[in-house]
Amino acid sequence: MGQGVSGGEAGSARTPCAGLFDLRSPRGALRAPLVWALVSAAIVYAWTGVQSNLVVVGPGFANRIGNTAGTDFAAFYAAGVLAREGRAAALYDGTSLRATHTRLVGRHAADYPWAYPPPILLALAPLSLLPFVPALWGWLALTAGGMAAAATGL
Repeated sequence: MGQGVSGGEAGSARTPCAGLFDLRSPRGALRAPLVWALVSAAIVYAWTGVQSNLVVVGPGFANRIGNTAGTDFAAFYAAGVLAREGRAAALYDGTSLRATHTRLVGRHAADYPWAYPPPILLALAPLSLLPFVPALWGWLALTAGGMAAAATGL
């Protein structure tokens, strides 16, 4: 006969993280303050990042730190526009990408060399149909949702 699970019924085996967040267990009681401190710091960090980098406060989609809101997202947006215009090959020419970026955003663009494979344009071209700010927030929502799904094992 096989051995049963100690401390419980069959089928209720403990996972490696069991008790980690349970304040009634010794492990959970020791780790809970650290976990809450890290979660709190992450929230403050995220809020500060959103306020500094993602909120448009000036002409040319300028953010509070003087860059284009979303920083490198404008290059992805410009890539989607170039793909929709049938000029996807121009992405790999830094001058064309920078000129398109400047045309769309209305301010000088940083040099973002395009290092992505062509299939990413299948996602960027439809996104570029939206105005810049809604496209930025849509991109952030999609990528954050994808990361959350990956982190939770969905």
